[in-house]
Amino acid sequence: VSVCAITTTSLPGGTIGTAYSQTIGTSACTPNPPTSNWTVATGSLCPGLTLGATTGVISGTPSGSPGTCTFTIQTIDTVPNTAVSGTLSITVGAAHVLTASPSTMTMTCASGGSNPPLQNIAVAESGATLDQFSASKTQSWLSLSPTTGVAAGNVAVTAPGCSGLSVGAYSDTVTLTSTTSGSTG
Repeated sequence: VSVCAITTTSLPGGTIGTAYSQTIGTSACTPNPPTSNWTVATGSLCPGLTLGATTGVISGTPSGSPGTCTFTIQTIDTVPNTAVSGTLSITVGAAHVLTASPSTMTMTCASGGSNPPLQNIAVAESGATLDQFSASKTQSWLSLSPTTGVAAGNVAVTAPGCSGLSVGAYSDTVTLTSTTSGSTG
C-alpha cells in the first residue's frame, strides 16, 4: 500500500532580487498533488518567498540578507485525512551586481589638437560570473569598444569625434548592462 509522501528532498538555491519558483512534489496522496492545506509547519521561508496554500509552490523574490532558511512543509492527504511533512532548506545568495570602474572619467579635448588618449572601464559582476554584457552611449563623438562582451574585461572609451566639437564642456553617460542578471552599472 502506497502512503502519501512529500517527495521533494532538496530545493535549489536562490538569489536576492531574482524571481524564484519551485513546486513541492508528492506521491500517493489523495488528490495527488494535494490541492489545499499546504503550510509551513515549523521554521520559516526566506524573506520574500511564500508557499501557495493550494498549489504547494514556493515562489517570490528573495530579499534581505544572504543565508539559509530551514523549514518543514506540511500538507494533508484527504484519505485518510493524515498530515504529511518534509523538512527542506533554501540557500539564498547575494544579489548579482554589475561593477564598473572607474564610475566617472574626464576627457579633455584641445581646440585644434589631437583626440585624447583612450581610457578603460573595467567591467565585472559581484555574486556571479559575468557571462555577457553590453555597453551603450548616447553621443556620436564618443566611441566604445567592445559594445558587447562574453566575460569580465575592459571597455575602451575614446573620443574620436573630439576634434569636430566646438570649444566647451560635453558629457555623456555610458551604460553597461549584464545579460547575466540584468543589472546595470
